[in-house]
Amino acid sequence: MSKRKWKKVFRDMGVSKKEFKEAWRDVQEEKYTSGRFGKAAVIGTLAGLSLTPSLALAENPPAEVEKVEEGSSKFLTGTYYQGIEGPSTFRFEGSSDGLPLGMEAYGLLDLDSDEKKFDVDGVFGEFSLSKDVYKGLSASARSVVASGMEDIAMLGMKYSPVMKIFDVLTVEFYPLQTDGKQTVYVYAMKKLADGKFFVDVLFKGKLDDYKPDIIRTEIGCGMDVGKGFQIVGQYRSETGGYKALLLGGRYSF
Repeated sequence: MSKRKWKKVFRDMGVSKKEFKEAWRDVQEEKYTSGRFGKAAVIGTLAGLSLTPSLALAENPPAEVEKVEEGSSKFLTGTYYQGIEGPSTFRFEGSSDGLPLGMEAYGLLDLDSDEKKFDVDGVFGEFSLSKDVYKGLSASARSVVASGMEDIAMLGMKYSPVMKIFDVLTVEFYPLQTDGKQTVYVYAMKKLADGKFFVDVLFKGKLDDYKPDIIRTEIGCGMDVGKGFQIVGQYRSETGGYKALLLGGRYSF
């Protein structure tokens, strides 16, 4: 094959004109052995030049890429809870920490029914945005919207310690709220049997002048039954006599 054709082949492989010219000159000066072996040497040399950058990247991937993959996490789920005792509900829930400036977002939307037969009789939603400031301690802002009540905005702190006993543990306290009250959230979750089962609990305490006013508890469990699917159960209770035992299914998008 002529020099022109060789040049086109290796240009397509990413070899620069300068590198090709130098390698070809070496062959002409008989620094490589003659005959077919000499041509093979040219091919090997130029191919090596074209592959070197790729191999370097494969062995030493950019630190930024690894950091993004390891540091970001997110989820989005849809859960239908059929009321065994108490009303049914449909819940969307999601979270992501892959936001600009290292922000983390969380959102929850409940479509509530007043009875066991599901129907949308009320809507309840919460959205929070937080920023880590020091070793698991974050500044946090949260908003609460619900049918039949005035929207509430909150400012406070969130603490997410690393503990062996729990896979997830967060404690939030909001002393500044537009309704003049305060709210405490405590959430803990533990995975079992290599992640096939989980149990979790949510405690929400609404305070009036730093004294307990309304306390809500949600205790749940779940089991994987397929890719992205879980069977879940939950018990809910709240000050004022509200109680509900729920059974349903969850899909992770």
